[in-house]
Amino acid sequence: LKHTTIHDTSLDRLSRLACRTRVRIVGTLMKLLPMEIEEVREILASDDTDDSTKKKKDAVHRLTSYSALGIDVRPLFMDVLRSCLTNNKELRRLIYTFVLSASDGCEDLCLLMYGFLNKDCRDLDPVVRCFALHTATCLTLKIRISLVNSGVTELINRALRDSDASVRKVS
Repeated sequence: LKHTTIHDTSLDRLSRLACRTRVRIVGTLMKLLPMEIEEVREILASDDTDDSTKKKKDAVHRLTSYSALGIDVRPLFMDVLRSCLTNNKELRRLIYTFVLSASDGCEDLCLLMYGFLNKDCRDLDPVVRCFALHTATCLTLKIRISLVNSGVTELINRALRDSDASVRKVS
């Protein structure tokens, strides 16, 4: 009886969440409404100005939160990956967090992320190298593809010889 009560409250909480956000519940899967998807796509496709970078940060943060709540954000995964071509460190960190939280069921798209991560592991800024290395190793553990394991091993070996102590610690 207690288990049923917890389950009912959980469904009630999900229904209230769906009412507050632009989400609909389809069976057991919550999906973003088409208008929310288009709005976020427009924000992510905008040029890198100060105002649009702030909007992009908010959008990626919102998508990461949705993913943590179990809402399907896979239709926007590729749009978020395209935003990786920014010089803003905070936005890159948010994108890396999004990729880690939303990578379930997107293994083929996660392979595209390794190109960005490999490039960022060679960045001049040690903070960017740390974020990229951490994301690459966590993503490898999540998707477990042997092709990627050898590339990440190379990244880790390079990071072990890095001049910055924080990068060596992450590796």
